[in-house]
Amino acid sequence: MRINKKSAAVAASVAALGMTLAACGSGGGSDDAGSEGGADQVEVFTWWAAGSEKAGLDALVGVFNEQHPDIEFVNGAVAGGAGSAAKDLLQTRLQAQDPP
Repeated sequence: MRINKKSAAVAASVAALGMTLAACGSGGGSDDAGSEGGADQVEVFTWWAAGSEKAGLDALVGVFNEQHPDIEFVNGAVAGGAGSAAKDLLQTRLQAQDPP
């Protein structure tokens, strides 16, 4: 039973991140002003840096790389603080107009 709950949690995390990636790729323009990467990469900002969350993210990265070999996946995971460190860094980046 424990494995099923863990698998369900990983699957839900992967699905949520997949929807986020789909939203990132839906833009029609090539305006990359303010971004360092440009149109040929996508940065995913999470705090999924360990455990089953990291396993789910790694699985998602594998699928993404198969489906989009011409786009670089940038793992913006920030470890520590159960997400509080990531949220602080995200706030700083947004204020500096450098979103992931």
